[in-house]
Amino acid sequence: MINILIGVVVSFWIYKLIKIIQNSKELNSFSRECQDLAKRKAGPTSEQFELGAKNYKSANRKITVSKLIWFFIEVGSFVGIYFIFVK
Repeated sequence: MINILIGVVVSFWIYKLIKIIQNSKELNSFSRECQDLAKRKAGPTSEQFELGAKNYKSANRKITVSKLIWFFIEVGSFVGIYFIFVK
């Protein structure tokens, strides 16, 4: 029974990690699209697109790092609980 629970939890963690990475890639591609728009257009909108892309990329990096930190805290705590109480 414990083995099934461990398998389900590990599968969930793999899914969660894949979603974090996939979301980060999607947000990076959106930032690149904004930078491409900034290069194509001239004038004040170009500057706004460039500034928006930089801000978006910075926010994406912070969000991704935060999600990864919490993910590893979650994994570490469950592994610790498993080794303390089950083993």
